[in-house]
Amino acid sequence: MSARKILIRGARQLLTLRGIPAPRRANAMSDLAVVSDGAILIENGRIVTVGPGRRIENLAEARGAEVIDADGCVVMPGFVDPHTMLVSGPSRVNEFEMRTLGASLEESGLLREGLHAQVRNVRNLPARRLELQARNTLLRCLRHGTTTIEAKTGYGLDDTGEMKCVRVLEDLQTCPITVIPTWFGARALPSEFDGNADGYLRFLTEEMLPRIARRKTVPYIDADPAACGFSMNQTIQFLRTARLAGFTPRLHAALHQADANVELAVAMRAESVSHCNYITDDQIGHLYDSSTVAVLLPGLAYHLRLNRLPPARRLIEGGAATALASGYDPLFSPTCNMQMVISLACNQLNMSPAEAIQAATYNAACAAGVARETGSLEAGKYADLLILSVPDYREIPYHFGMNLVSTVIRRGEIVHQETAPEWRVA
Repeated sequence: MSARKILIRGARQLLTLRGIPAPRRANAMSDLAVVSDGAILIENGRIVTVGPGRRIENLAEARGAEVIDADGCVVMPGFVDPHTMLVSGPSRVNEFEMRTLGASLEESGLLREGLHAQVRNVRNLPARRLELQARNTLLRCLRHGTTTIEAKTGYGLDDTGEMKCVRVLEDLQTCPITVIPTWFGARALPSEFDGNADGYLRFLTEEMLPRIARRKTVPYIDADPAACGFSMNQTIQFLRTARLAGFTPRLHAALHQADANVELAVAMRAESVSHCNYITDDQIGHLYDSSTVAVLLPGLAYHLRLNRLPPARRLIEGGAATALASGYDPLFSPTCNMQMVISLACNQLNMSPAEAIQAATYNAACAAGVARETGSLEAGKYADLLILSVPDYREIPYHFGMNLVSTVIRRGEIVHQETAPEWRVA
């Protein structure tokens, strides 16, 4: 962690996202607590104070600080990506090409054959190869402004494969980006348990859960009950066993149909529930009364060309805490660019730029379980922030597909910085 004192000054718009220490809902999602001509003082990797430039620069504590000029730029919290399959093997360009030529998801084999092929890839690849792939992906995340990422296992689906993925996630803790490990053994029913959901549940609860719990490096578990063929009772058994073993649960709602997993996520005090494409108004009411965050993946909907998009407007207007994630996964959402996710959320889900930024920073930090440390620019939190080469935060979704990040600071250290090109004039 940095021992330096840093003063960032001159921000055209400083997006602090200061507010209540809870997931933002409804109208609060539009309040980014913007400071014009703002400054931020950092010491020992944490934020000392934030506010108008003139006041911050005149503080006694700011004397002798290293100065970073953000003249005319947007300064904001680093993106938090609360849903990724980081350790996931090679790309799936064959299935993608088939779909560009008109094949459906079923015809391309992506949903079943592709998943099982990816499981075989991860099982067969050496841990070192998986780690290098994951590190390359993390570097892309960092360049596009992500400073915290939740990373799931889930492509091993047996003892050897899942433990290999866990060890890779442990080794990634040395990267200049915060990696939050989640065990996703209940990702799907592996081929060796085909038609035997009971047997797979016993394997997960009696063998895998205790083994991973003993390592004390993975604080979260996730489950996709529909993909595993679990009944409601089986899902409850799995989540209760995980709770007793010390894990905090997350949950997937079914991607292609309505189910009761939203109510179950609320009842089990899950930190988040993903997808929610088929959520009902009653289920939105359950989320309104809970701390469970609905995590939406517009990149997945875009890549798979889903007919049913995540209902962001209904969720926000119904008072549900809503976050955005890249859903990075070579099969289903091969992007780690949260700026593009924000653009998709605005253009396809009808979120406002402010709502989308809130959902990709503070609310995403709530979904990832790290909102006390990051996700907003407030005194005492880690100095995880971005300097963008634009004067207005609304340009993030406007310039879709472009990388507007010029500087990434994580825990008070510059971990990525774009250099200006030297143009030659004939």
